Amino acid sequence: MTRSLGARSCSVIAGAASALMAAAALAETASTPATDSPQVFEYKVNHALYGEIGTYKNIVERRGDTVAVRSTLDIAVRFLGIPVYRQAGERLERWHGDRLIEFRSVTRKNGETLEVTGEARDDAFVVKGPEGIVQAPKDVRPSNPWSVKMLNAETMMSTSTGKVMPARVKGGAEDIVLFNGKPRKLRRFDVQSDKQEFVLLDERDVAVVFGTENDGSRVEFVLTRISSGDAGSPAVRPDKLPPTITAANEP
Repeated sequence: MTRSLGARSCSVIAGAASALMAAAALAETASTPATDSPQVFEYKVNHALYGEIGTYKNIVERRGDTVAVRSTLDIAVRFLGIPVYRQAGERLERWHGDRLIEFRSVTRKNGETLEVTGEARDDAFVVKGPEGIVQAPKDVRPSNPWSVKMLNAETMMSTSTGKVMPARVKGGAEDIVLFNGKPRKLRRFDVQSDKQEFVLLDERDVAVVFGTENDGSRVEFVLTRISSGDAGSPAVRPDKLPPTITAANEP
């Protein structure tokens, strides 16, 4: 009898892919580049039941007070060799200082396409997603822990749906965690929004593991490599993302 992927498992995978807003340890030789060249953070995605199901990548490019974060997600779940769940996404964040000034994303989930755009306006951040336009606080944070400042959040935004929700972050104490048979000193943060998420940071404030834990199911995004990227070969093509709200309304 062929077993199908349950609705709960699909929900958990989708939540982890959005989220935060998620194993093996980071290789001992990896280090965060000290230059202003783009930094590439590569993750593998692990599901508690289905094993390794995909990849995730953040490319962080700093230029003075501005930061561009380009992200790609590729998840495929198979059971007995048959595809039962598929999700792919491309995202772009632009920051000035600690403020998010622009966000664009396209997520394709089992054949459905979700587009989200957002932009800073005065004392707010306006988000346009599948459910319409929402005005979020100006300090809203996307559910993508590319920086420790993402954990200074009272309001979070789903990177796949644009949903804006209150968030509560707790934890941060150092602990010795066993990874790949070796002890590592990490800080764990728990994030409660519309789901239960977690982030483990190393001594450089890099997220080495993040993901979700809901109903006994766990999905992890595990850092596998840090490298210097090539700004001329972006992970995300802006022309493939939806236009900003202002651009969409221009004649």
